Amino acid sequence: MLVAFTGDPFLAKEAFWQEARLWGLSRFTEPTPEALAQALSPGLFGTGGALLDFRELSEGEWKALKPLLEGIPEEVPVLVLDPRPSPSRAAFYRNRERRDFPTPKGKDLLRHLENRAKRLGLRLPSGVAQYLAGLLATPSGEHAVDLEALERELEKLALLAPPLTLEKVESAVALRPPVGGFDLVRAVLGKDPKEALARLKRLEEEGEEP
Repeated sequence: MLVAFTGDPFLAKEAFWQEARLWGLSRFTEPTPEALAQALSPGLFGTGGALLDFRELSEGEWKALKPLLEGIPEEVPVLVLDPRPSPSRAAFYRNRERRDFPTPKGKDLLRHLENRAKRLGLRLPSGVAQYLAGLLATPSGEHAVDLEALERELEKLALLAPPLTLEKVESAVALRPPVGGFDLVRAVLGKDPKEALARLKRLEEEGEEP
């Protein structure tokens, strides 16, 4: 039985390790035919099994492993962590169990942050959740979300004394909100030359056209 975990790197990795614990597996198997064959062999205490990390797998390594993976018995668990599979691996997974975890965006991202905060015993005010979601939004409105970075920030915020205000969050988080052209326009229209220059400098540093 092969199960591939794909999609958002943070969510796929988390689900991968949750499933691994259910099977009593705790270590990655080296992605070589020899190591995989040994891991799949029945042992004294079970039918074998393997955890495979394909995040940096080369196409040559994949071609060497593929014949073994095609013949896995149904009772032998092989869990594959492969957030961004190559086209050939994605095609291979079509006829097998693939658990895909898309990166949440928009309202889904806000819900994700609120739920993750609850796990940490933290209640996120709406303004704080929106601020955190906006930290990793590009000026065009697209999200290039690194959920692991947001998780580390939530863990940090859980240590702060209540109440959790936006001012506390802005001073505590290590991530910088992205700067867009509209921020520059607002600063100019607001007749704040220092702020406008600061925004312009940030745009240039990040390779954006003002």
